[in-house]
Formats: sequence, C-alpha cells, structure tokens
Amino acid sequence: MTEQVSPTEQVSPDDIPSILERLVDSWYAVGVAEELREQFEGSVERPAPLPGGFDEVGALQEYHRRVVDFQTRQAEVESTVNEASRNYEDAAKEVGRFLPIGNSVRFTYSGENQEAGKESFVISHEVSGDILVENWVSSIPPE
Repeated sequence: MTEQVSPTEQVSPDDIPSILERLVDSWYAVGVAEELREQFEGSVERPAPLPGGFDEVGALQEYHRRVVDFQTRQAEVESTVNEASRNYEDAAKEVGRFLPIGNSVRFTYSGENQEAGKESFVISHEVSGDILVENWVSSIPPE
C-alpha cells in the first residue's frame, strides 16, 4: 500500500501514477460496496415480531437471534461502505493537491483490480473542488 502524503508535503511527480491508481481502486470499491448495500437492503428485511407476542421464551430467543444477525450483517455492510468512501475521499484529497481545479487527466489503469483491466479513466478536478472519476470511452470507432 502506498504511504499517504501529509498535506504540507509536496507530491512527487513519481507518485502521481500510484495515487491515481489508488483513486481508481477506491472508486471501484465504493461502487462494489454500494451494490452490496443495495443487494442487502433488497433481499433482507428486519425480522418482525410475532403477531400477538411470544408464547414461549424459546420463540423470543429465536426472534432475538434473527434480529441480532440482521443488525450484525447490516453493520458490516455499512462499515464496508463507509470504509470504501473514506478511502476514496482520502485518495481524492491527494489528487486535489496536484490536479489543478477545472482540469482533468486521462489515466490508463494498470493496477490489480480485475474489473478495470487496462481501462482508461478521466479524472476531473471540478470547480466545486470535487474529484470525479469516469470511464473514458473513445469516440473513434475500432478498425
């Protein structure tokens, strides 16, 4: 893992490709984490208590086990989304230190993420200060 640069240090030109790679990695991780959350929310519902109450302690215990299991899985999913988002924000802050506002760069990813392969991305530093990552698609048709 690449060491993060403190805000007061200059970014070495040699570090720029690895920082952009980390940005793309974290961008993918956010997408995967958000998809995981959507799948969880779409497929799992919080267990509902039995109408009319519980006839025995065993039924209450089983209900509570299901609630705890649901809450544990929900917390794991949210933790994954939050961690991916923090990693993206950290990488975006680093990119913001060397990519001028209002400018973009096309970057060909060569990292370990299998989904990205050797894709190209446009990384933009918006006037608002946001760093955006988009897949770049050539307008030239393949021969």
